[in-house]
Amino acid sequence: PRGLGEALASEIAAPTVGGTLLAVHPSGVRFGGPSLAAGYAAVLWARTAIRVLVEVGPPLDVSRVRGRLSDTVYEWVRDGAAVAPAADAATAGAGGWPTLVPRGTTFAVDARVGGIAGAPGGGVGLTRAVGLAVKDAVCDALVGGGLPKPDRPPGGYASAGVPLFVAASGDAVTLYRDLVGGGLHKRGSRA
Repeated sequence: PRGLGEALASEIAAPTVGGTLLAVHPSGVRFGGPSLAAGYAAVLWARTAIRVLVEVGPPLDVSRVRGRLSDTVYEWVRDGAAVAPAADAATAGAGGWPTLVPRGTTFAVDARVGGIAGAPGGGVGLTRAVGLAVKDAVCDALVGGGLPKPDRPPGGYASAGVPLFVAASGDAVTLYRDLVGGGLHKRGSRA
């Protein structure tokens, strides 16, 4: 939530999480670690975090997009650029879609679009279109690679084996692996 960036930064830098702070924002932090263990420690120990997201590849620069944003996002995801391995061995998408969404695993996509270049304000329609483009592209990439199309998770995003989160803002679209699926603020709540 807005205004808790500094408090979250303290939690991430604490020995229980052991994350290396890269940036502090009003509503969150960007941090790194030697492996996904720091991310899972943040899930366990950070009380002010709502989500813990891991980038699966480099962001898409949309500053020069001339067509529909959803079409550009679809191609970026389907062709594997969204999960291109980085120099960091802890990258969640290293190995491509078959590694990130293995056979028999469900996945779901949540999207947030706002203030994107060429589409100020985003809107519900654009958010839905970008989320659907990511879902379709992942399915098409998996089927094109000889894997079966994954089933939908029975309980939606929160129950997906691989929850993916796509955020579009400014000149960039970034794809993340959500380490929890549901909001961390719901920890301990009854279903």
